[in-house]
Amino acid sequence: MRPQETINLMVKNANYLKLQIVVFFLSFILSINCFAQKEFGISPEKYLVISSAWPHSNERIITINKKTIGFEVWMNEVWGEEFSNSHGLGFCLFEKDQNLAKAFEDLRVSVKSLQVKKLSKKLIDDRFQIKRFTNSNNGLMLSEPIILGNYAFFFFRSKKDKGLYVQKKNSDGNWEPECGVTIYGELH
Repeated sequence: MRPQETINLMVKNANYLKLQIVVFFLSFILSINCFAQKEFGISPEKYLVISSAWPHSNERIITINKKTIGFEVWMNEVWGEEFSNSHGLGFCLFEKDQNLAKAFEDLRVSVKSLQVKKLSKKLIDDRFQIKRFTNSNNGLMLSEPIILGNYAFFFFRSKKDKGLYVQKKNSDGNWEPECGVTIYGELH
């Protein structure tokens, strides 16, 4: 082999190696982006749950935090003696719908896996204004909705109250307010 052919072969191999490295890094970056989207975004159905909340509110614009709240210990208070009775929890009555009772049982386990996730302004109803704030004094903080069967649950807290909001999917596939458990008190 002549020296010029050897040099050309070495350049060709170097270019091929560069191409492999670029392809590897691109696939790595794309896989991270896909993982991040799954980990930090919420599904379109969960945006519908949030968008259909508080349909009779007097507030024209409801300000919510840019990030959902993860599991917090106060969320377990929903199942405490103060809010439970033989008919249900808070304003949620199990007598008329045993599926609601089962959904609450499942929620008790599911709530512990709530994580902080980002909300998108593009996917939520215009009634909601998404802002970034660090505590609930500046607006409403919501958990990611948990959908169990025909029921959707999400926890909320603001400067004045905190609680659980429950919606039920109607026969048309739309989410409607069902009931809730409200826990009053200032958060510190």
